[in-house]
Order: sequence, then C-alpha cells, then structure tokens
Amino acid sequence: MRVLDSKKKDKLHTRKINLSTYDADDNCIIIEGELIDNNLVEVMRMNGEEKKPGIIHHMRIRLLVGPPGLTIKDAEAEMPNCPHEECIETRKSLKKVIGISIESGFSENVIKTLGGSNGCSHLTSLLITMGAEAVQGYFCKMSRTPYQRMPDEYKKSAIKRMANTCYVYRDDGPSYTEMMKSVTSK
Repeated sequence: MRVLDSKKKDKLHTRKINLSTYDADDNCIIIEGELIDNNLVEVMRMNGEEKKPGIIHHMRIRLLVGPPGLTIKDAEAEMPNCPHEECIETRKSLKKVIGISIESGFSENVIKTLGGSNGCSHLTSLLITMGAEAVQGYFCKMSRTPYQRMPDEYKKSAIKRMANTCYVYRDDGPSYTEMMKSVTSK
C-alpha cells in the first residue's frame, strides 16, 4: 500500500549523500563522502531574514583507512557551502577520529567524539554513514583476490565483522557457518 503518497504536498528539502571508495597504497582505502542539503522552498531564518531556496550544506569528508583492521589513518573535511562562517571551524574536529577503528560501536564512538558542541552534526552524520561504506569498500578491495588466496587473518577479520550484521549472516545461519568452515577447516 502506498497510503502516505496520497498525503504528500510540496517537496520541501532533499539530502543527498554520495559515497565512494578508492584503492590506496599500503593495503589502505580512501573513502570519500559528500553531503548536500538543499532547501527547495523559501524559508525564514530565526532572525527574521528570508532565505531563498538553494543548497544550505555542502560538505565532503575523506578518510584514509587501513590495517590494523579498518583503522582511520587520516581524515580531512571540506565545506564548499555552509550556513554560518563559524561552521568552517568544525573541519578541524575531524582529526579527533584518527586512530578510531571502524567496527562494532563505531557510530557511538563518533557521536561521543564529534557530537554536540564537539563538532558539526552534519559532519558527524556523514562520517557515521561512511563507516558502512568503509566496510563495503574494503571488502571490495580484498575481494579482488580469489578467496582461497586471501590471508587467513583477513578472512577471520571479515567473518567476525559480518557476524549478526543481518539475517543472512546470523551466527547460527547456513551462510555464516559456511564462511566459518573456510577458515577453521585448515
């Protein structure tokens, strides 16, 4: 049923997030994330000023991620468009995530490190979304090598990361059990 479609009126706002992963040296990857918020209607700012439709946030984050595990080795941010001049200062806060590993608890760690007045809610949101891209991107990088020739260390790490991430990879399911056999049968 598409009940809610009949209730829609004017589209007010869009948020687009684009994520890409690139191969890098030293068994690393670079994840690039871009967030664009676009107001599609005229709005009133809290100071009473009218704001025409257009892009309100345009931000990019680049992360260098690699061993051990998926550790953030470097981080940088750009803000081609933001609503306040002060916002630009928050780019520096991203350096606080260097050394954090992208694993279970990553989102909570990012919120603790960059959330609230420690940073920018939009950069924080984008960075959390980039965690999933890092996992997918690194898996893609490693999957360029036939599974049989992958180092056992990588296989074990990948299997550990996939445990209970979804129904298919529940730790008591057939897909997860089959993956476990590939590293325990030696």
